[in-house]
Amino acid sequence: MPKTENDIPTSQFFDFEIFPLNDEFTGKITGGNKRNILVLTIPAPDQSDHQFLGKVLSAVQVDIHDDIALATAEKAHNFNLVELVGVTGAEVVLIFGVKPLSCGLNINMKPYQPVLHNGTKYLLCNQLGEIAQNQQLKRHLWSALQQIFPTKDR
Repeated sequence: MPKTENDIPTSQFFDFEIFPLNDEFTGKITGGNKRNILVLTIPAPDQSDHQFLGKVLSAVQVDIHDDIALATAEKAHNFNLVELVGVTGAEVVLIFGVKPLSCGLNINMKPYQPVLHNGTKYLLCNQLGEIAQNQQLKRHLWSALQQIFPTKDR
């Protein structure tokens, strides 16, 4: 293949891994999404993880069935989260067990520290099962959710 003036060797230009993204999320999306909250979890939660998520969300007055769009997949795959945010109209995105780069987010995110990016709040977290078994992770999640969903009662 002939070299053109715009050919730039990626090893010299990019300081991060480049991989193709599917524009389409190949998992399952459920829920009423009345409050434009996208919850992304990979792997898909088992019954106990789903109950745990429901309890955590209800503590900040978010109903797991009516208020959120729950996007789940059995295994990790590369996809475009921005596209998924657009499709769901999400204003808040809670990410459980997904690496930001695998879903096309090239923003500096630290776990349990909410980030506002292009008008959408993002929160990166461990897998639900890990959080359910770890008191420190539960505290981190609770603190972050209180920042994202403040109430007058607190």
